[in-house]
Amino acid sequence: MKQILFLISFILFATFKQASAQHVKIQLNFPSGIDVNAPEKRPYKDAIWIGPEWKWDRNHYIHIPGYWVRATRKHQHWKRGFWKRTRRGFIWISGHWS
Repeated sequence: MKQILFLISFILFATFKQASAQHVKIQLNFPSGIDVNAPEKRPYKDAIWIGPEWKWDRNHYIHIPGYWVRATRKHQHWKRGFWKRTRRGFIWISGHWS
């Protein structure tokens, strides 16, 4: 009788434990060795460094290397893009002018 009660309690415990388990998916194919900092020298006086950025294309992100630009309006600032955590994983929020 004790064995049956033990077996039933074990099954209930295992079922409860499995129902409350969290599953984490980690994707390890993210490219490494990408430099996010601007090169030391500006190509011209008012150059602004953009990037690197990421573009979603056919179920994966593509790396877009950084580049120099000239602001089209005075007092414009570039806000860098960033990775945002969501319920389904990380998504890239693109940089923009402000």
